Amino acid sequence: MKNKKIRIAGTQGFYGDSPMGAIMVALENAADYLMHDALAELTLSILQKDKLKDPKLGYARDIELHAAKLYPICLANKLKIVSNSGGLNPHSAAQKVKSILAKKGINKVKIAAIDGDDLLPELEHLKQQNLPLLNLDNGTDYRDSEYAATHANVYLGAQCIKDALQQGAQIILAGRVADPCLALGILAYEFDWDLESKAQESLDKMAQGIMIGHILECG
Repeated sequence: MKNKKIRIAGTQGFYGDSPMGAIMVALENAADYLMHDALAELTLSILQKDKLKDPKLGYARDIELHAAKLYPICLANKLKIVSNSGGLNPHSAAQKVKSILAKKGINKVKIAAIDGDDLLPELEHLKQQNLPLLNLDNGTDYRDSEYAATHANVYLGAQCIKDALQQGAQIILAGRVADPCLALGILAYEFDWDLESKAQESLDKMAQGIMIGHILECG
């Protein structure tokens, strides 16, 4: 384990980013994982507009191109994809990817759809609780807003990524997983880190994993 090396390539930084870098990495078999971050706060609003028009949408639509051109190369070369491209509808995203791969004769692929970030159904209940629902920019309380929420999402952590990989996922299409946790989840799985540990050594490893995730995504 001490000398074990894992190669993670950050090959998408935003929704609509060119897939050519990812395809080059996959063709050269130059990584073990492709990490794709497709979500920003604005992106969630764009995806919600799609979902309001069609309940089957709400995911980053470029995964359809990825499923047709990129994922087959990754699967052939045993690269795994970890992405938050599931957006507001990860289960529909997984079904779409499964369908596209099946048309290419690629079946029995383990695709993980990670949800749990959508709090819109719980929003009214949360508003009734004595919780600070404050606007970070101006400090106003959400309860006083004249506008109805279109979506309400919280950041998920790295544990869900680790769990999906432990269950054999080859492609992960998550919802609003925090950007660096895409990489942290991979590292926690590969190096068997306890993400709940409060030991200083564990905290140091997690801090390093978060830094790696930020560099891969923001870089």
